[in-house]
Amino acid sequence: MKRVAVAAALLTLGIAAAGVAAATAGRAASPTKLTVWVGWSARELGVFKKVAAEYDKQHPNVTLDVVGNINDQKIVAAIQHVRKNA
Repeated sequence: MKRVAVAAALLTLGIAAAGVAAATAGRAASPTKLTVWVGWSARELGVFKKVAAEYDKQHPNVTLDVVGNINDQKIVAAIQHVRKNA
């Protein structure tokens, strides 16, 4: 449960930083969709999705898509894909 709380705090900080960056741009941005990858499954993933849903309710201009069961291989593959197509 402690890991879920730490992850929720990190998520909140990351989203707050993104919000500050959007606010400083001085423009009314269209709704933002963020995909959050986590390694959890089952119970922890369910709790984290509830936290994300609460965030969605409080911030209607941001939508969080939480994807679980992400492992190191998937992260490395995504990084390689982005580097290749950059």
